[in-house]
Amino acid sequence: MQRFSAFSLFRQGLGGHKGWKPQWRNATPKPSYDAIIVGGGGHGLGAVYESAWLVFRMLAQERSNESIVAFYESVRDGADVDDAARRHLGLSVAQITTQWRAYLEKSASTVS
Repeated sequence: MQRFSAFSLFRQGLGGHKGWKPQWRNATPKPSYDAIIVGGGGHGLGAVYESAWLVFRMLAQERSNESIVAFYESVRDGADVDDAARRHLGLSVAQITTQWRAYLEKSASTVS
């Protein structure tokens, strides 16, 4: 099964979600269902969306909207994520990840 990250979600979103590998054997819908479960827990795609949102919330505190949009558009147009981050945000993906972890730790300590 494919592992998901905030950056893989972001990149796939820019590409119209056409590059995902199927995560199930048969995607054909059944005629009816007894129940529909949305979300399925905290470690699924919803958590990845939230992670991506938090990364950009953090970046927006120190970067201009223009640089974030330029990064988004560059990745959407096929640029490597790390190259686009360095060019438009002045950070590597590793640096963003380190800052994001610190941001999450700080956020968690103010909530608890």
